[in-house]
Amino acid sequence: GGGIDPLPGLELNEQMSDWLLERVARIMADEYVKGASVQQISAQSGYSAARVRSLLAGAGAELRERE
Repeated sequence: GGGIDPLPGLELNEQMSDWLLERVARIMADEYVKGASVQQISAQSGYSAARVRSLLAGAGAELRERE
């Protein structure tokens, strides 16, 4: 992937608006489909791996097996 532009910072358990959630999830899913790992997306975005997985699943991305 080409990297992720800065995303809004979130506090632990903070919720995003539906509008923002959809856009962030789509950005992450695009990177994931291009080959970025959950850990890479987590590091680039500053979001936890669990939040990244949740956003990817919400965007309809088919998650790969963990290595």
